[in-house]
Amino acid sequence: MTMTLTHLCLRVVTPKGLCGVDIPFTEGLVILRADNSSGKSTCVQAIIYAMGLEGMLSASHEIPLPHVMTELIEIDGEELPVLESEVLLEIRNHKNEYLTIMRTVKGERDKHLITVWEGPALSVPNSSYEKQDYFVRERGSATRPLGFHTRLEKFIGWELPEVLRYDGKTSPLYLECIFHLLIVEQKRGWSGFQTNLPTQYRIREVDKRAIEFLLGFDTYNNVIERQELLDRIAKTKNAWKSIYTQSTAIAEVNNGIVQNLPEEPTSIWPPTVSPRIMIYRETKWISIEHSLSKDRGLLSDLEDNEIPLITAALEQSREELKKYETELFERQLGASRLLEDIEVEKFNLTGTKNRLFALDEDLRHNKDVKRLRELGSVMKLNVLQGSCPTCHQQINDSLLSNDIGTTPMTIDENIGFLEEQKKAVNVMLTNSEKVIIAKEKRLAVVRDELDELRTKIRNTRRDLVSDERIPSIAAINERIRLTSSVEKQSKAVSAFNELMDSLNDLSTEWIDLQTRFKELPSDLLSIQDLSKLNSIQTLFIEQTRDYGLTSINPGSLRISQDSYKPTHDGFDLQFDLSASDLVRAIWAFLVAFLEITRTTHTNHLGLLILDEPRQQSAARTSVKMLLKRLSETKDYAQQVIFATSEEPDSLKHLLQDVPHTYINFEGKILSFLDYHIEEADFIAEIENEYYVTIEDSINSLIDDVTQINVWTNDLNEVLGATVESLSNFRLQNSLQIDREGYFLAEIIVTTSLELSDYFAGDTIYESVDVDFLVQCNGKIEKSSIKEMTVSIVKQHDE
Repeated sequence: MTMTLTHLCLRVVTPKGLCGVDIPFTEGLVILRADNSSGKSTCVQAIIYAMGLEGMLSASHEIPLPHVMTELIEIDGEELPVLESEVLLEIRNHKNEYLTIMRTVKGERDKHLITVWEGPALSVPNSSYEKQDYFVRERGSATRPLGFHTRLEKFIGWELPEVLRYDGKTSPLYLECIFHLLIVEQKRGWSGFQTNLPTQYRIREVDKRAIEFLLGFDTYNNVIERQELLDRIAKTKNAWKSIYTQSTAIAEVNNGIVQNLPEEPTSIWPPTVSPRIMIYRETKWISIEHSLSKDRGLLSDLEDNEIPLITAALEQSREELKKYETELFERQLGASRLLEDIEVEKFNLTGTKNRLFALDEDLRHNKDVKRLRELGSVMKLNVLQGSCPTCHQQINDSLLSNDIGTTPMTIDENIGFLEEQKKAVNVMLTNSEKVIIAKEKRLAVVRDELDELRTKIRNTRRDLVSDERIPSIAAINERIRLTSSVEKQSKAVSAFNELMDSLNDLSTEWIDLQTRFKELPSDLLSIQDLSKLNSIQTLFIEQTRDYGLTSINPGSLRISQDSYKPTHDGFDLQFDLSASDLVRAIWAFLVAFLEITRTTHTNHLGLLILDEPRQQSAARTSVKMLLKRLSETKDYAQQVIFATSEEPDSLKHLLQDVPHTYINFEGKILSFLDYHIEEADFIAEIENEYYVTIEDSINSLIDDVTQINVWTNDLNEVLGATVESLSNFRLQNSLQIDREGYFLAEIIVTTSLELSDYFAGDTIYESVDVDFLVQCNGKIEKSSIKEMTVSIVKQHDE
């Protein structure tokens, strides 16, 4: 698949006439030369803007074109305001199909609107092509049928994949993310590899995704699948963690803990010992189901009998009071002991944390010493010299006799020993935290039981002093307490079981994800991908030698299998190079991508646009070798546009024996078009008076038949509006004006014929001699605008 630029057209309307430039392109090496600040970079930026790719330059929606296209243009030393302007670009694909793209820079049309002709409307303007409007740089422009990038993607022959963003969602790999490898603009493109990379789309590792797609890597699908699996694994973990948290919360509401429920997803589900909520009751841990069963039994016994009167339960109440008071005393003692245990555990936990901190410090220190020795340090530690590192006094660090021979551990052995200690302390720390949590749960339960015992004691005492004929208050409160407890525990059991059921589905999904993840190749790069990278590396090294890279030995360069970028000794290459060598390396990197398409299938378009590639005063011999290499593109139907401000004489020497197409501009690239002297005043006067298109004029005439006589009585006004409208029609429909005023006369004749069709037999048909117009149409190329206009007006008057 290829894409070739065939024609670029810039148009700027000023009060004194129409300015612009027409630049035809060919295959192979195209040299676009102009002096500095003459509009060369404007042409490159216009190409980017025409295709709606300015997102590769900035996230801003501001028009990325200079003031000559938006505000003021200087012609022959005079600054003229820009009234309207537009960019037109003609491109060709590998099927020899053409698109002509028109996008307004300044004018009545919205900058997000693009008009497309299905054909070479710039190279062959006299033909009729199907036309369609699209939107660009708005939501859906890369995915919806009327989005321009959807159309451009189809025209190119690409199928852009869905990639993952940082928010976990997917989006297309937008064209702006790829074209920075095909178009290098002057301001930011030469400061490093992939510096024009758009990050506003929040695509993960967008630099790698762009290269993988452009080179057609097989690993691309593996990487996407791997990332999708990792995201789903993360979501499954989060869902499992959420259920664990909810289960813990349910247990806490009932002063319990959850047992046998793993915090992380597991493939073995349900476990051998089922998860359950345990409640501390009557000095021991029992399951919530057991507790619920006991409370239901007690409540059932109470409901089977009527609430007793105080007189009937008087003796029983005295016995229960003694029992409750004894239990209260015992539970208070238990709570005190438990509280002391918790304080001791917390103290031990603090000591364990301090121990862990000290181990981390020792481990870091030993690793630092190891690193110093690896770097060649021969300094000895103070403690090894019998000197205190703090007060520098002499010390004896051994309680044993110095006569006893001992072999101290090496640094590596110290590091290993400390790491093992750290693991053991971490286990102790985790266990200690779990013990504290469990004891705090027990303490909370004991405190609740103490509250219940105090309530029972108060109720029983009240029974003993109340009227013996009324129902027992203690029995009533006990029934209420049991009813509430049964209801609360029932809800907890039901909610907990629902959560456990949902873990069944998560466990099944976890098994599937783990299986699929293990089936992925350990090395995501396929044999074909590695072959492409090796070819890129060979081409890259070969070119850096040819271009005269001197900062480092080109033979030591590598293309990373991780980042796909050049590296040196495992580090990013651009940090080891001089400024001029960095530019040479960027040449080699981009050209290698272009050249590999000649022998291997990729998604590269065979197109490269370089704006001022001779940065940092690169040596002439280097540029000569680059141009010679780029000239080979013509043999492979590829295209390189080389925009430069090199002096003509110097450039002539560099291009000697180098096949190329040379486009040179003396002075400003944007200037008055040749015919502006004859017609500028004539057109400008009309342009300032009316702002309607030909279509609007015709539709208004058809819709309002009552105005026919007005138009007929003053055909000069009709022609005036037509002439004015043609200027707007020119900008909005991109019809070219040739030196003989062809397009104006054609519009006048066409409009008159259309009016005759709609109102045949009416006054307009009688006023305009159709045969004469047809005759004029045949001679139209030989008539000037003024002559044609005068002829038609004269015919009308006659």
